[in-house]
Amino acid sequence: MAPDIAEIGHFQHFSGDLPHVPPCKIAINGFGRIGRNVLRASLLREDVEVVAINHTCVSVDDVIYLIEHDSTHGPLTSVKHSGPPFHVSALPNGDISINGRRVALLSQRDVRQINWGLYGAETVAECTGKFTKTALAKDHIEHGAAKKVIISAPSADAPAFVFKVVLCLATSSQQPPEQPKPSRMYFQHYQGN
Repeated sequence: MAPDIAEIGHFQHFSGDLPHVPPCKIAINGFGRIGRNVLRASLLREDVEVVAINHTCVSVDDVIYLIEHDSTHGPLTSVKHSGPPFHVSALPNGDISINGRRVALLSQRDVRQINWGLYGAETVAECTGKFTKTALAKDHIEHGAAKKVIISAPSADAPAFVFKVVLCLATSSQQPPEQPKPSRMYFQHYQGN
């Protein structure tokens, strides 16, 4: 289990420049509720870039509609962020562009036929709910050239991580805030041998 923030100690504010780290390039396999939330979350971060989405929609227009209109989280235009409004458009080759960044669209049911490496994806967010065992998730690595797989559903044999995040800038004279109860959001991570 990860150490609690109280076990780590106090944080000091870093005032220097951090080195530029290229964004983690991910692919999303499965574009249901969880896959779309992974995409929305990535749009709010500079350190994550979605480069490919494997979906089962009938058309590119359907994919764009699902990105722009969410029955639970509202329209994409309502997402608060510091940048320009999000603009999603279809490209002539059947892919999409989100604020000028190309996202490849695939519609392949057999993940062994997808080469994620062709799109530059290092990590696959497995959001179908079907590939929850490590032997199945391993196909993304062995056949798809991914380096890592994050399984978004509970798995019988992959390690589970429960994430809780507390942002705290504390000096040595301040105590970290009381920790919230862990959420029930589970992610499995499988990296292969």
